[in-house]
Amino acid sequence: MRPRKPLDARQARLVLVLAAATCWACDAGPAVTSSQLATSRVDAPVTSASRRQDDAQPSGSGTPPLPTGVGGRPFQRGMVYGVFSRSGRDFHRTNLKAMRALGVDSIEIVVPRTMATVRSTSLSAANPWVTPSRESLEQAVAEAHRLGMRVLLFPIVFIEELEGDEWRGALAPRDWELWWRNYAAFILAEARWAERHAVEMLSVGSELSSAERFTQHWVDLIAEVRQVYSGLVTYSANWDHLQSLEFAARTDFIGMNAYHEIGSAEPDLETMVRRWNRILREVQVWQATHGRPVVVTEIGYQSRRGTTLYPWDYLAGGPADPAEQDLGYRAFIQAWSGMPWLAGTYFYLWWDEQDGGRGYTPRGKPAGRTLKRWYTQR
Repeated sequence: MRPRKPLDARQARLVLVLAAATCWACDAGPAVTSSQLATSRVDAPVTSASRRQDDAQPSGSGTPPLPTGVGGRPFQRGMVYGVFSRSGRDFHRTNLKAMRALGVDSIEIVVPRTMATVRSTSLSAANPWVTPSRESLEQAVAEAHRLGMRVLLFPIVFIEELEGDEWRGALAPRDWELWWRNYAAFILAEARWAERHAVEMLSVGSELSSAERFTQHWVDLIAEVRQVYSGLVTYSANWDHLQSLEFAARTDFIGMNAYHEIGSAEPDLETMVRRWNRILREVQVWQATHGRPVVVTEIGYQSRRGTTLYPWDYLAGGPADPAEQDLGYRAFIQAWSGMPWLAGTYFYLWWDEQDGGRGYTPRGKPAGRTLKRWYTQR
């Protein structure tokens, strides 16, 4: 996710904790069977707030069918799980049970390591507000597995001090070779940990647009990962940089985030779906070029006015508007459900704050009910 404006160091350290702001829902969805777990490891224009609220009502039998999965692997009904500095078995039990109630059967756990600036060459796990503790990660994975959920471990680079348009997609380390050695050590450490804890899926990188040109480094890294990790391996591209990934053939599926700007000042479902359909033509070409299933590793909207215009802008203002968030969910589901190469989706972000608010969480909001209807098909 690309930042809108520069952050000072203190803001940057806290933004992962503060940017999302809330989450949840209730009831119980169908469980993933042990055989499925094993398979996954093998191989009219809106003109007012009241109109948007009408649009957000349940669609009942109109809910698009859930994709069945690709290549014999079940569809990943995913949610990005905001762990960061939180821990405790009760914390994970409560949150994962609530997600399971929405029909979520796969969780993505983000594991950041920090770089001081985009020019740095080292990566650090020393900031406890950003990088989850190993104890917390172990608790989360164990509880997810107890509930029959799959886990996608998602290491990312988090930049503490940004200037201008800088972000992790524009890394420019002073010494690329030194950066690659440090980055490979980071990913291999996570791969070994994932193998020890039977984590089903691992991403070797996310949104590292400026580093994607180093094909041989990616090929070598994925080969090293496969020597220590037996689960599924992916890489996730940024929504505005769906270019050729020369190393994609080494992955089991290719990931992407989907923060495309599909909204307008007065968003309506039909127009948003049309815009998605145009975007999907480009995504289909990207998918066909690489010959791999696609998983949307991150898609989300804040509960505020204007969120479908710039869904990636986690610092934007605007009045609370859970109906526009729901419109974003509904448009995505309607447009993407019929894609035969779509292997999963992960909605951003499950958070443990109170219901309501303007953040990305669908907890206690129309978007959560929409997601539950799609994931559970009832």
